[in-house]
Amino acid sequence: MVETMSVIAAQQERLRDLRELILHENHPWQERLLLIEEYHDIRVKENGSRKVGRPIKNAAPLWSLRDTARELKIGVGPLSEYLRLIRDWKLHNEEYESCTLRTAVIKFRTKSK
Repeated sequence: MVETMSVIAAQQERLRDLRELILHENHPWQERLLLIEEYHDIRVKENGSRKVGRPIKNAAPLWSLRDTARELKIGVGPLSEYLRLIRDWKLHNEEYESCTLRTAVIKFRTKSK
């Protein structure tokens, strides 16, 4: 039980650190999006993933992109695009080597069509 509480405390501290880094630090776009992805992934693991559709009565609270967007003060649309972009960047980072975030998003949008 004590071990579980220390893991939870460490996870909460990591979430606070990530939020601070995302909201108040100036990082290259790739690093910022990796931080956002990590934040969202921790929250989903912590709470479960919310599926599309009607909420189930008396169900445990689940986590969605909307929850992450609200906590990080990012629109849901951009957040969704950022998460898809960072996953693509992990696979094809040479394609985005000298891009700004704006040009990376444009490149990703044209590539995804």
